[in-house]
Amino acid sequence: MLKNKSIKLLFLSAAQLLLLWLMLSTTTVQYIQASWRMKIVIKLILILINILVLLTIFYSAVIKGRWKDVYLKNIFSLMFSLLFFFLVFESIFLFIPRSHNSGANLAAQRWNNYYWKPINQSGARDILYSVERFKNKQTIFFLGDSFTAGYGIKDTKDRFSDIIAKKIPEKYAVFNFGNNGANSSTELSMLLKFPVKPNIIILQYFINDIEEACSEKGKPVFKRPLYSDMNAFFSFFVRNSYFLEYIYWEIPHPDYNKYSASLYDCFNDGEALQYHLNELSLLRLFAKDHKIDLIVVAIPFLNDVEGSKKYTDIVKSYFQFYDVPVVDVGELVKDIPLKKRIVNAHDSHASVLVHRMIADALYEIFLKL
Repeated sequence: MLKNKSIKLLFLSAAQLLLLWLMLSTTTVQYIQASWRMKIVIKLILILINILVLLTIFYSAVIKGRWKDVYLKNIFSLMFSLLFFFLVFESIFLFIPRSHNSGANLAAQRWNNYYWKPINQSGARDILYSVERFKNKQTIFFLGDSFTAGYGIKDTKDRFSDIIAKKIPEKYAVFNFGNNGANSSTELSMLLKFPVKPNIIILQYFINDIEEACSEKGKPVFKRPLYSDMNAFFSFFVRNSYFLEYIYWEIPHPDYNKYSASLYDCFNDGEALQYHLNELSLLRLFAKDHKIDLIVVAIPFLNDVEGSKKYTDIVKSYFQFYDVPVVDVGELVKDIPLKKRIVNAHDSHASVLVHRMIADALYEIFLKL
């Protein structure tokens, strides 16, 4: 009888380990072709099965089991309790969204699931581009990266492009072409390919737009792969667990400073900077050749305005030399506490407040056109 019970416990323990591996491995695998909602259901089912098997083992081994060593029994009970609470917290954090600078971690993916909409036929976070939107309208194109797309902003109505759209006369049609990770060359490419030329371009510039120039001139910026500070074993658990990964990102990771320092170093390199200014020249000349009004929104690192503004000031001076109006976001937010100017402690994109301030500054320029 005792032997059969031991075999049963051994079998259940093996099943538990397999189920845990299956639950974690299904987090990031690509072979599950299902919607994100269905993936949540699959995950919850696996968590529930894990809990049921765990409780069965606990009942058989601890409650009904005969332990000669009470100390060992307590350790065994503690291990089961920790695993049980891990599974419970995993089911909770499965639903918690949080935008993040990397945009690639699990909480950030959940944030995208909840809030990254609408998505139009070009993949932009905007309503559909249709002929009706262009009819008898003057057009305003907002070009930029994740700041223009409104990363970290739950509702698109709170983006500076959408705020402007409500302020200006109805004769204007506003289009948001913000794209995460976009830079000067991809923005120009989009303008060249799009069948309609705008009347006004709002070009949002972020300090990391120089990255391509850095690479071209042999000064690639520092980017640490996610979870590279752990070995493969621990990395597997962290990157596949919503709960553990959430805790992981609560621990400071100073490598962000290395990234910004490598960008600053690139600005200080004459060849890289000149290459970058030439990229910006192509956008400026495109607007000039097509008689398009150009306005630039220059954004430094919002969590290091003091350290990065002097570099966005280079870009600001370049455009102002050619009489292109510039909204200096660093100047707008310098007196605002950090918590109010960024989305959250892990996402240094512009807060709703800063989006409103940018929109107000743009509107003042718009009235003078």
